[in-house]
Amino acid sequence: MCVVCEAMGRDSAQCSAVPGEDNFTFAAGDGGTAGFDPAKDPAYGETWAEWFEAPAGPHFEANAVGYMTANSTFDGAIGYYGDYDFIRIELQAGKTYTIQAYSFSMQPFVGIFGYTGTSGSTVNAELLQTQSFEQVVVNGTLYFVSTQTFTADSHGTFWLAVKDNEDDTSIGAYTLGVVEDETPAVLKNWTTKEIAHRLTDTGWEFFGGERRIWEKTNISYNVDGLTNSVKKLVKHAFDAWEASTGLNFTKTSGGADITFDDTEPDKAYTHSDLKNNGNMKKATINIGRDFDKGTTLDSYTFQSLIHEIGHALGLAHAGDYNAGQGGPTTYPDSALFRNDSWNATIMSYINQSMNTKDKADYALIMTPMIADVVAMFDLYGKPASFNKGNTVYGFHSNVGNYLDVVFDYLVEGDTSSNLIDGSQPLSFTILDSKGNDTINFKTDTRKQTVDLQPGHLSKVYGVAGSMVIANGTFIETYIAGKNDDKVTGNKVANVLRGMNGDDNLKGLDGNDRLFGGNNNDVLEGGPGKDVLDGGKGKDKLTGNSGADFFVYGKGSGRDRVMDFKDDVDALKLDDALWKSKHGNLSKSQVIQKFAQTKNGDAVFDFGGGDVLKVDGIAKSHLTNDLVIV
Repeated sequence: MCVVCEAMGRDSAQCSAVPGEDNFTFAAGDGGTAGFDPAKDPAYGETWAEWFEAPAGPHFEANAVGYMTANSTFDGAIGYYGDYDFIRIELQAGKTYTIQAYSFSMQPFVGIFGYTGTSGSTVNAELLQTQSFEQVVVNGTLYFVSTQTFTADSHGTFWLAVKDNEDDTSIGAYTLGVVEDETPAVLKNWTTKEIAHRLTDTGWEFFGGERRIWEKTNISYNVDGLTNSVKKLVKHAFDAWEASTGLNFTKTSGGADITFDDTEPDKAYTHSDLKNNGNMKKATINIGRDFDKGTTLDSYTFQSLIHEIGHALGLAHAGDYNAGQGGPTTYPDSALFRNDSWNATIMSYINQSMNTKDKADYALIMTPMIADVVAMFDLYGKPASFNKGNTVYGFHSNVGNYLDVVFDYLVEGDTSSNLIDGSQPLSFTILDSKGNDTINFKTDTRKQTVDLQPGHLSKVYGVAGSMVIANGTFIETYIAGKNDDKVTGNKVANVLRGMNGDDNLKGLDGNDRLFGGNNNDVLEGGPGKDVLDGGKGKDKLTGNSGADFFVYGKGSGRDRVMDFKDDVDALKLDDALWKSKHGNLSKSQVIQKFAQTKNGDAVFDFGGGDVLKVDGIAKSHLTNDLVIV
């Protein structure tokens, strides 16, 4: 029985196929041909042609014989009684399409099939919708026209099956057109896990493939086919993947699991040979000799190497950007989800400036990004540890791989290494597991907006969205720069240092220590037992819940404690505020000598511009709340 008859619920006796061929019959649907004009309908874009016989069932042929794209036409023919054509097309979830077939010599029936999976070499599909034809006379010519609209409920592969009428009594040429509704689909943000699943599983469906991995942990590679200028980047690109995969990559001069060459000029792509079980057997990565995208870490060549190795390790694209005969990648038309960009995955074709919803600046990618990490954890399991020591990122970086060179350039402008050009903005994901870790961007002269929570993006060194914290990564210490910075911590005990500028520091869970530094800062703790030290300047300190310490010393300036809790919080005063003139003083003496109550607030005036105001509490209530150091 043919696949279409089976989908329609017909038995083999009803299948009147020509020997060796399948046949099907569609039930007639409602017409929709008002105003039909063969000179205009369907809308003409790229034209595909059935130069040879189109496949008679669901398939993944990657050529124009049985393939078309949206906003294009397909010229085919029913060449014999019982013939039918399956034309593959990629549709996007939530988008509506007008599908129209017409002929003046045969009576077209069109069915829409959706992909349901593969069984060995067989591609399975289910019938979703059908449409019969109507007769339309235009300028004295009789046309048989089938028109229907279809809204895809999922993104991926569909087939448009065309045949003659139910009796298979006519043959002839036809034109099939698919036009996307002009109303743009409303894209939704995908979670990191959803993006990762696209990379590991559903992204391979366009090729008729499925999830694939290497069934070993030691993988060899050969770079003999590359120029020396590109060879030097390959090891670093593998280093980029090592932390998130737990795999070991070894260079060899002989046969290898992954082979690099440059035989296809001006192209970068990966071809994988799979085992019978669908997993990786071999892979070849082409980086064309004329690709000409730079030969340093801060180049598109390096980003392309990380991307192509991602394919070789089992990751598909975030969208069907290379579907069919190509065409430019655009946003949102080429995207499946609202947050598709390089910031989410290095497997995307959509850079940060193309994604108008991303609020991130264009930057080249230096590492696998947040969804790539989740995808690799899914494929190969989460490594026991990675970057497990007391790692420093940024100033005096000690990551131990190519990122040290990247950070030396980023924070110190160091271009002495031949691996750095220094002409491009950069973006990266911080992936860390154990240790007491620090991000030190103290040399930054532009305003920073930093969020240390996993999955969040930050603006550093003038590039919005340039730093991403990987899921499960918790950085303990952050050192901000020289401008007015905004820093948000995470759920562990953080040390946040504002340094220079009017900074805004916010601790979340954990017993945090916040240091404003110079200028006028705003410090806010969380539910833990926090320590807040405004440093110099006119600072505002809020502890929130928890038993908090508010630190004040000589030269601290005019500070204000916004939410002091009597017999819960504490004022930690440095005796240098008075010792040179008054010697050692008890807590009661300090309050008696320097504090007074004004409008319900305790105000300490130590002279020299050092004034500490504690909102909502009289000085008489503070004796038990002072700590002198």
